[in-house]
Parts: sequence; structure tokens; C-alpha cells
Amino acid sequence: MAGTPFDLTAPRTLRTGVLADDDQIRGARGYDHCWVLVSRESAAPRRAACLSTPDGARTMEVWTTAPGLQVYTANRLDGTLTDPSGHPLGRHGAVCLETQHLPDAPNRPAHPSAVLRPGTTGRRRTESRFPRPAAQTPAPD
Repeated sequence: MAGTPFDLTAPRTLRTGVLADDDQIRGARGYDHCWVLVSRESAAPRRAACLSTPDGARTMEVWTTAPGLQVYTANRLDGTLTDPSGHPLGRHGAVCLETQHLPDAPNRPAHPSAVLRPGTTGRRRTESRFPRPAAQTPAPD
């Protein structure tokens, strides 16, 4: 979906997307959408998302074997809830990255199956990684 608020293939601020003039964004009041990562499941985790602070001082990567990633930007928070320090939690004040099967997978034969039969084991791996910024990486010995 190049050129839309859903094109997150290049670095950009999420705020630009959640405030976009787009029917789907307006309906959800921000991001509450699932991105298709792969058309088939993978045995090895692959990078699904990378978030960083504007200054690049902190970065978080999500690696997963799941076929989808739900991105939710706290669209319904209104400041009535507070964090442990007492600060109000407002709209778009957080982001959730949830690895998952693809929505409607049971009705779409082309999607990886979300069915888990009795007696079988389902396995999925998701890792949150926090790489060091280049300036903080220790020099080799």
C-alpha cells in the first residue's frame, strides 16, 4: 500500500499515520490493523518491526515466526487511566505490537492455517530485541 498511511516499509513517525486523512485510520481512530508479514510461516524468526526514538537513542525490534503483526496505537485511551507514576495515559500515548495469525485465516485457504487440532502442538516464537545504538557499541578487544 505504497503512499498510504499503511506503508511502513521505510522509517517514519507513527504519529503521521495515526493523524492521516484516511477512512480506515479515522474509523479506528489510529492504527488497529494487522500487517501480513509472510504468506507462509517460517521456522526461524524474522524481523517484523523496528521502533526507535526520534534521536535514535533507544530501539526495539520485534522478531517472529508468526505470519501477522497487529499494530495498535492506544486509540481509545482518554487520560482517565494513569501509569504507576500517576501520569495520565492519553490517546496515541503508546503502541502495541502483537504477533498473531492473520485475521479471517480459517476462511482463507491461502493464509497459513490458524487451526490447532487436538493432540497437536502449536509453536510460535516472538522475540523483543533491544540493540545498542552504534555510538554505544563497545569497541572490539
